[in-house]
Amino acid sequence: MTKSAIGPIIIAGVLLGLIYFFGSDKIGQNNAAGGVDRTSTSTVESELSLATSRPTDFFAVGTVTFNSPGLKSDRSYLLYEEPGAPALYRELMFDSLSWCGTPSGGTVCLTLSTNRPFQGERVTVEGVLEGEVIVVRKLQSRPAGDEGLPILPVHNRVFIGWPEAMAHIRNCEVAMVVQTHSLDVIIDLKQDGRQVVAVQPSIDEVFRVLDEVKDRCEPIPMATE
Repeated sequence: MTKSAIGPIIIAGVLLGLIYFFGSDKIGQNNAAGGVDRTSTSTVESELSLATSRPTDFFAVGTVTFNSPGLKSDRSYLLYEEPGAPALYRELMFDSLSWCGTPSGGTVCLTLSTNRPFQGERVTVEGVLEGEVIVVRKLQSRPAGDEGLPILPVHNRVFIGWPEAMAHIRNCEVAMVVQTHSLDVIIDLKQDGRQVVAVQPSIDEVFRVLDEVKDRCEPIPMATE
């Protein structure tokens, strides 16, 4: 290669280096100013993952509202009452363990075709408090005319998904199963003695799963309430 050819190559290399340096610096400035904050996103995901393993500490009967004046837009809230506090609002947050339904059946809230589940309806909500937000574990609509009926609050329950509950049963890991009239299936686990709760998609679905394993597992005590 001749000396006359080397000169332009060196100049081009220097220019490319300067472009890369200043371009990278500019990208860093843009990320600091308004780019995606992956640190905060990870923090939120971490907080929600902690909520999935925590027992419930919130239960209330109220009405689901959306785009209420003075509250965040495009968010669902629960409007409910407590003694001495006639109108309280808490934001509802849904994750992979959030179940939405009626007394006759339901599904994971995130699979619903609307992002406003049960808008305007009277519901019971059980969940885990994360600051002022309720991470929903179970949201169930109430039948019309039940306003005067007593509803017993429930707390301190650890929820798992229905697929995980079926896996425990099919793997013969269950010491006892209780089905309630509200679609809850309460499971006592053999290995560590924990009690967990799953919401079945429809009543008596747990009987079908138990029937599958009756010849493989030891008899599993079953109760209803």
